[in-house]
Amino acid sequence: MPDLARAIDLGATFIYKRRKPKMRTEFRTILLQVVIVVLLLISRPMPSRASEPITVVYGAGRAQLMNLTMNGQSQLEKGDLEAARRSLDAVIKADPTFYPAYYIRAEVFLNQRKFQEAVQDCNEALRKDSTFAEAALLRAKANFYLGRYGESLKEIEHVINIRPRQDAFARAYHARAWLRLNCPDQSYRNGQQAL
Repeated sequence: MPDLARAIDLGATFIYKRRKPKMRTEFRTILLQVVIVVLLLISRPMPSRASEPITVVYGAGRAQLMNLTMNGQSQLEKGDLEAARRSLDAVIKADPTFYPAYYIRAEVFLNQRKFQEAVQDCNEALRKDSTFAEAALLRAKANFYLGRYGESLKEIEHVINIRPRQDAFARAYHARAWLRLNCPDQSYRNGQQAL
């Protein structure tokens, strides 16, 4: 066997030096080469087009959850807090991972002056998406009303540091300035830092 030299033809066929391949073996080799070439052509990477946006499509159930969440949002805007809460409770019961519903329900709780529940829903929304600046700012507001001024200020500073979208960034600066000017605890008031 030491004098038998092996050569690998496309990683699949062994041809021995002292042996003349039969016609059947040559046909198999050619067929295998053709199959490998076809597979390489089919599986080559497809070019990406940067101008085409990536679109995530959810199933019909996810769309219904979003519609029910938007319905809860519009009920909140109309002042119908109980109907909004029922809509959002239904969404959360159907899909506990759907964090926008937690955020809007936290807004409902804030309007009902249930600040601890608002903090809990913001915590849940932020657990699902830690970069959700709106939920962090809402939690800061609820903590402010609970008298947790240090936590509120820390939350606002965190939002400023993560550099969210411009509108959330502006709201964070506004919230920090408002807290620095209007906080009932004198130790947090600082007009110079508010600017």
